[in-house]
Amino acid sequence: MEFLGFLFEIIFLVLGLYGYLLLTDHIKLTGSAEQNFRVFKQNVGSSLTLPALVLAILAAISLSLHIIQFIKK
Repeated sequence: MEFLGFLFEIIFLVLGLYGYLLLTDHIKLTGSAEQNFRVFKQNVGSSLTLPALVLAILAAISLSLHIIQFIKK
């Protein structure tokens, strides 16, 4: 059961980082996905940058606490 929690923490960390990097233009898209993303970013992109960063930070904290708990055992 602990492995499942550890797996979800890693998934949330990756999703938060990917979302943040995508919304801050560190990851580039090509083709029609780029055009669709530009429209999406103009509508709601700026309001999703902070939640993506918060998700990544909270997942990193939770993951580090989980690792510390594994080490203490």
